[in-house]
Amino acid sequence: LGSRNAIAGSSRRAIPEGDSIHGNGRFEPIISEYFRKKAERVEALGWGESRKLPGNAQIHGVKALHEEDSCFGFVLELDCRRIGYTSDTQYLREHETEYRGVDCLILNCLKPEGEAIHGHMDTTMAEKIIGGAKPKLAVLSHLGLRMSRGHAAQDAHQLKERTGVKVLAAYDGLVLKV
Repeated sequence: LGSRNAIAGSSRRAIPEGDSIHGNGRFEPIISEYFRKKAERVEALGWGESRKLPGNAQIHGVKALHEEDSCFGFVLELDCRRIGYTSDTQYLREHETEYRGVDCLILNCLKPEGEAIHGHMDTTMAEKIIGGAKPKLAVLSHLGLRMSRGHAAQDAHQLKERTGVKVLAAYDGLVLKV
C-alpha cells in the first residue's frame, strides 16, 4: 500500500500525490502526466514514513481511511511550523497523536454532526481529532453541500466552544498566515 503513495518533487516544490501516478482502474490520476513529467523525481511515501523535501521542509505520511485505499494525510514541517492535513478520511484514534500540537490542522469535514458516511469525516469525528490533537488552529475544509450552506460557521463555533481550540470554516479565497 505504501508504495502507491508518492511525492513528486522538483527543485522548487514537492507535491503529495496519493495514487495519482497511474490511477488504479477505479480512480484516475490526480496529477496529470504533464506535471508528473515536470517533476525532478517521484518518491514513495507510506503511512508513518517521513521524507526530506527541498528548502529544509519535511513531510510525514498519516494514515487515512477512505474508499480510495491509497488516500493519506500528512504533516508538513517548514520553517519551524507544522501544518497537518487529514485528507478524506474518517476518524482514526492515531489522528489525535499524529496531528498533536500542529500549528494549523486542516480537516476534510464533509458532513455536519451525526451525518457521517464511511470514509468521510463529520463534525463529531472532527471534534475528537481537534480535542485530542490540540492544534493551535483548526480549519474545516472540503465541506459538503449541507456544511457549505450554513452549517460550517455554526459548527466551527460549536467545536471551538467544546475543544477550546480556535476553529474556522474554510471558504473560497481564505488565506491564513501560519
